Amino acid sequence: MDTLDTFEGLLTRGDLEGDHFELQVRDGALYVVIPSGEAVRDVLVAGVGRCLRVRGYVHDGPTIFMNGPVLRAVEVEVCSVSS
Repeated sequence: MDTLDTFEGLLTRGDLEGDHFELQVRDGALYVVIPSGEAVRDVLVAGVGRCLRVRGYVHDGPTIFMNGPVLRAVEVEVCSVSS
């Protein structure tokens, strides 16, 4: 069974390979974030430009996205940015 991974970083929108969300995490990695449902999508839309904590599953197979691995988000919340 797959386990949920948690990532924290800045959420932006990308349009290469179609409109999508991207999460730039603190270690420099970039994830393409795909919402698991409408409620998660609504939180992502409201969180663009903010630091978010995203829990989900990293897809390990091929995708159309070239910017980074796909993270299927199942839980999203605003995080605090520490200095």
